[in-house]
Amino acid sequence: SDVCSSDLNAFHIVPLDGGETIVRHLPVEDRLYYIHHANTYENESGVVIDLTVANGNVFSGDLTTKDELNKTFRDSCYHDAKPCINWVRRFLLPLKGEGVITSEVISDLTVKTDFVRINKLYHGRKHCFYWGVQWWSDHKNKASMAIAKYDLCSNRPPAESKIQWARPNWYPSEAILVPSTEPGAAEDDGMLLFTALDGTS
Repeated sequence: SDVCSSDLNAFHIVPLDGGETIVRHLPVEDRLYYIHHANTYENESGVVIDLTVANGNVFSGDLTTKDELNKTFRDSCYHDAKPCINWVRRFLLPLKGEGVITSEVISDLTVKTDFVRINKLYHGRKHCFYWGVQWWSDHKNKASMAIAKYDLCSNRPPAESKIQWARPNWYPSEAILVPSTEPGAAEDDGMLLFTALDGTS
């Protein structure tokens, strides 16, 4: 639509020094529905931004207790062309010239991933790791949840680079890494904290 091809479907980069705003448009067919932000940093090619995204507005659907209590309803979304799957997408926004946005998926496309976090000491600079909450880990049930850790520097496909924590009938919350305070500690060195509900008890 005309609305989609306007500045509404674009990234607006506002320089902190008061310079002119840089606008980078997405193609008309690539409507940006994003949910959460993992990190943004600048490199020699432009601005890198990692977002959880979806094919549509995830806040317009299955957000009621009634729907979530209906197992058939909540699981059916996965088997019906997966319209409810969120994934993590990395965008590169060139700063020079007209600049065409490029992007790549950096999470497992067969599961839903959201509530992403990185080591807070790496905010604003290149990071290798992020953690996220995962649904449909068994590829059948939405409530099959896990905490997944992705290694973006492993040069492996996202689904192969991840490790995960999961227990049957346990439901974890958003994970937060408390970084190690040791000098020279690795980016993923520290303590990962999250709460988890024991569904059985």
